[in-house]
Amino acid sequence: MQFKASVNYALRRYAIKYNLNHETAIYNYMNGITLMSCNFMKWRCARIIIHKILTNIWIFYNLVLLYVIGTSQNIVLNLKIHKIMKHIIAVLFAIILVSCNSQKENKIDYGSNQAVGKYADVNDIKIYYETYGEGEPLLLLHGNGGSIEGFINQIPELSKHFKVIAVDSRAQGRTTDSDQEITYALMASDMAGLIDKLNLGKVNVVGWSDGGIIGLELAYAYPEKVLKVVTFGVTRPEIALQFFG
Repeated sequence: MQFKASVNYALRRYAIKYNLNHETAIYNYMNGITLMSCNFMKWRCARIIIHKILTNIWIFYNLVLLYVIGTSQNIVLNLKIHKIMKHIIAVLFAIILVSCNSQKENKIDYGSNQAVGKYADVNDIKIYYETYGEGEPLLLLHGNGGSIEGFINQIPELSKHFKVIAVDSRAQGRTTDSDQEITYALMASDMAGLIDKLNLGKVNVVGWSDGGIIGLELAYAYPEKVLKVVTFGVTRPEIALQFFG
């Protein structure tokens, strides 16, 4: 359902923006899906490379072992060397496994964190959000077709200084959709409703791409709810000029 809602949102936005019919929008959007598949293939290639490296290490170990055995006439010594090298390899693999498991256990699953993830009924949808840190409230808004997961590198740092409210926008991530036409004004209204729902008062806003546009729209339409706005990657600078130019 989450993936379907995100795809429907992207198709609707794409078709409206470029004045395309539904079939053309699907064709062009699938080209974007192909690029995503290429990124997935890069990840698979990385796994293959790691496997090759480990295989070569194992081959090298066996070659060294054969050389030692071949150059030594002491059978007892050969067996001892073989046993020692096996123990060394086993210890190295154990260290790697423990390290990987520790990293996995300590990793926060931003965007799917059941410990802090909540829903808020706003307008005609359920908005999914996650809260991290303490301090002035900071509303974190992702780009088109994205989700909270897009800020996995930013949330840890921002939460050291702010109370971060990371949000999945309408019809994206875990937030639901409705029959209303999706506009920046509507999504800004969603964020204004969320601010009221959570009793945040005035918030700082950081937005990427479409999130930046929503942040500008929010500051323009609801100035009493916004302290500061930081935008980056905004794809329609004319909106900023319209508001503040």
